[in-house]
Amino acid sequence: MAGRSSIWFVAGPVNLHLGIEANFHPAKRAHPALVVDDLDEIVDACEGAGLGTKPDTSFDNFRRVHFFDPFGNRLELMESTAP
Repeated sequence: MAGRSSIWFVAGPVNLHLGIEANFHPAKRAHPALVVDDLDEIVDACEGAGLGTKPDTSFDNFRRVHFFDPFGNRLELMESTAP
């Protein structure tokens, strides 16, 4: 995908396709949110990789954490707290 200025990640049933822009400016407010399992494990991995994390207010039965990727994009991870 390098010739198309994009990259494709695959992990189990998840496929994530990202485009690359030459004059990129990271999104500080707008962000995607991904629903995950094992949020604590992912937060530990992010922090172990040097990415700061920031817990956010939980709502609608979801626990939420924000972090910034190495390019400065804000990302949100959410885990269900519903039984």
